[in-house]
Amino acid sequence: MLLDASDDGTLTSPPHEILRMLRHQRRGRNPEVVMVWCGENFDDGQAGEFLRLSDGSRLSFSFTAEYAGQARGLTSYRFHLRRPAGSHPAFLRFDLNSERAAHEPLEEPRCHIHPGNDDIRIQCPILSPAEILHKLLYGL
Repeated sequence: MLLDASDDGTLTSPPHEILRMLRHQRRGRNPEVVMVWCGENFDDGQAGEFLRLSDGSRLSFSFTAEYAGQARGLTSYRFHLRRPAGSHPAFLRFDLNSERAAHEPLEEPRCHIHPGNDDIRIQCPILSPAEILHKLLYGL
């Protein structure tokens, strides 16, 4: 999807930069944990490696999945879209907290969106990484 977005002009990041930023790591045997990330872990306006969109936005993401035999599942993610200066909201972030993470569900739902403010959390259904990428690249 990222290479297609580069080809159609949605991303201005060329394919060789996308492939260089896209990384993964595996650990464990049973269950096996796979982590995938692209760009900086968090975008607070600092310099760094990010996917760049044609509208001036910057995108980075990470997600973790666990595979235990035939069972598999997404355990956590963070997709962060930093919009150009002067945009409202300034950023959108989709978060899926691990089930093991210590958090109060009424204050911080396991899956939520931050619409430009770290203190605002809007509960949402768990989406696949492909669904979130499509929404952030091509619009909500």
